[in-house]
Amino acid sequence: MLRIHCVQLFYNLSDPGMEDSLYEAESVRRFAGLRLSDSRPDETTFLNFRHLLERHELGKGLFEEINAHLESQGLRLRDCGSGRELSWMPPSSRPRRPPRIVAGHGTRRCIRRRRGTSGISG
Repeated sequence: MLRIHCVQLFYNLSDPGMEDSLYEAESVRRFAGLRLSDSRPDETTFLNFRHLLERHELGKGLFEEINAHLESQGLRLRDCGSGRELSWMPPSSRPRRPPRIVAGHGTRRCIRRRRGTSGISG
């Protein structure tokens, strides 16, 4: 359940969305340690597990442990305030690469023309 909870946080999935992901995405099932033939937890189980973590105030400690492990791999998670929204960000000590510019993409301006009005009233 802990791995499923982490996937739900990483991808900002609702409880029904997490349940669908367990049925549809083999990579999510594999990460959670479930096989296609195994029974899967439903959205109520996710809700009860999240309430258990909140009741015992384990969310912050879990977040710090995950970040400690990810930082050893050169990654970090940033909490966006609500505790349920997480985003990936590079560590501050890691040099940032400049954005890659692809030729022909995003260089043309889109100009809208208005039809039927000339802007002159009279």
